[in-house]
Amino acid sequence: AGLSRADRGPEAAQAAMNSALLSEDARLYAGLSALGTAAQVAPLLGLLGTVIGMVRSFLVFAETAAPTPAQLSVGISEALVNTAAGLIVAVIAYVARNALKARADRIATGAERVREEVPAWLSGRGRGAVPEVALHFESVPAAGAAR
Repeated sequence: AGLSRADRGPEAAQAAMNSALLSEDARLYAGLSALGTAAQVAPLLGLLGTVIGMVRSFLVFAETAAPTPAQLSVGISEALVNTAAGLIVAVIAYVARNALKARADRIATGAERVREEVPAWLSGRGRGAVPEVALHFESVPAAGAAR
């Protein structure tokens, strides 16, 4: 964005880069809040399933004077499966969110460094020398392409 406006001067390049960073920042961090919400809600849903499974086990006591272990195991296994599922989803969502946030932070930091150095380079203070931060970002595979 800055280089496309370089012919108009460093200020125009700076303004173009500021605008581009603002619009790309939202895309860069999109979806992270959804993963955070999933990480917070999944254990609660697992707990809800646990309570329902335990209620099912207690209903067996209410309906039968001497319930067998097989009758009780249905509700208990339901409770344990729901607890485990909620925790598994929460852990995966939490780890994925943190990994994606760390990557987004690295990309944003690189973009900020470029935004700071390109106007000085364009104004002539760095003529002939390449800015300290290379204008190179990892290539992003096309949608659906394998990495």
